[in-house]
Amino acid sequence: MNREEWKIEVFQRQVPFRFKVRHAHLTRSANEAICVRISGRARDGRLVHGIGEALPREYVTGETAVDALDRCEELFGVLAMPVLREALDLDPGAGPDGVTGTGGVCDALIAGWRQASARGCLAIWSAIDVALIDWISRAGNIRMRDLVAMIARRAGVQPCDASVPRRATIPMVRPGLALWLAAGYRVAGFNLFKIKVGDPASVARVRSVVRVLRVGGNRCDISFDANQGYSHEAAQNFLGDAMKVIPDMTRKLVAFEDPVRPSDSRNLGAFAGQTGVPVMADEVLRGEQSFAEMAGQSRIGVWNIRVGKCGGITGALMGCAAASRAGARIVIGAMVGQEAVLDVASRHVEGVAPVAWSENSFSGLLLRSSVFSREGNFWSRWRQGDNCGTGFQLRESVLRRQLVGYRVVALTRDMAALNFSSDTPNDQRTLPRPDGPEVSPGMTATRQVSRHQPANS
Repeated sequence: MNREEWKIEVFQRQVPFRFKVRHAHLTRSANEAICVRISGRARDGRLVHGIGEALPREYVTGETAVDALDRCEELFGVLAMPVLREALDLDPGAGPDGVTGTGGVCDALIAGWRQASARGCLAIWSAIDVALIDWISRAGNIRMRDLVAMIARRAGVQPCDASVPRRATIPMVRPGLALWLAAGYRVAGFNLFKIKVGDPASVARVRSVVRVLRVGGNRCDISFDANQGYSHEAAQNFLGDAMKVIPDMTRKLVAFEDPVRPSDSRNLGAFAGQTGVPVMADEVLRGEQSFAEMAGQSRIGVWNIRVGKCGGITGALMGCAAASRAGARIVIGAMVGQEAVLDVASRHVEGVAPVAWSENSFSGLLLRSSVFSREGNFWSRWRQGDNCGTGFQLRESVLRRQLVGYRVVALTRDMAALNFSSDTPNDQRTLPRPDGPEVSPGMTATRQVSRHQPANS
């Protein structure tokens, strides 16, 4: 592999949970996830890998994990190539403080995000965007926080370095378990709680959490999350019942997240005006068009920006800029079951944007095993802010256990676009090891693996 060639691998994975997770729409016992790994040589000859992850949710962005394998031509040959071409001109000699020459890279990332938004592939672009930024940071020897700050400036984000409080989530569980979870969060120091609602036990769950919060001396704030599970009338009825449980709810309730069904999402502002409750938009916020639509609803006071659904770090920063222009508060959310790379990407967005609060994914409690492992000096470099890249690498053994589908693509600098077809020749239907032999430029290798069958069986 020479300096003007890249190998891009897409891994479709099924990630099992320790226990089932339920909300208003569905119950999940596993995630369908995507990993992207970009491999290429830096100017000084080092072989550099950049990794990203995504959790495509069809009910949120209209995408599935299979789409990542089917849309390689437009995602890599058309959208990612301009970014990689710009990255070739970065000088690793600039040192960890250098950001000179990254303007073209940042503009290419924003242009790629805009095209991904228009093409309806933002969840998958999230993995590619994070992998690109990870690779550029490592190859250019640029601190990731500096690179993200440069993208933020290009996106129009007003800089902010204030500390960001974390929000704890009470899932849709039995009221008794909700009480114990709330108690554990309080002992851990959390003062901001999101309670999942939308089922018949919602009011009882709220009552259990409030009992715990009243014991604590400090003021605790609450938000509800209905995951678009209510009609307008049902949401108003729930608020009336919750008011009986929380007499001072107008002071304690900081947001009602996605209170109504998708068909009513264009009237979120009207709901906020009728109820007097701060409304948070979440699943309706995806790409450029949805940002513009939400900005037009002036009563939506909080935007939940998630790296995994808005188009990666670049998309999240574009969302933060749009929220600030609309006068809305910003929350950096987490997707259920997101792993370390998306967590770190979210923390980098927090570090440069005016964020009111953020969420933890608690994936260590939910996932049976993680596909990412920390590099040896991760924590010391993280505390000093010196990380080049995300600081994580893929665990091959876990990756192969979880693998459902795999595709590898080879790109060269001179390729304007690649012509991939689902009719890959049979002699290419092999699954090379992720660290295995090179693939010729322009060639793809694809294999679908039974969802419940180990990839190496």
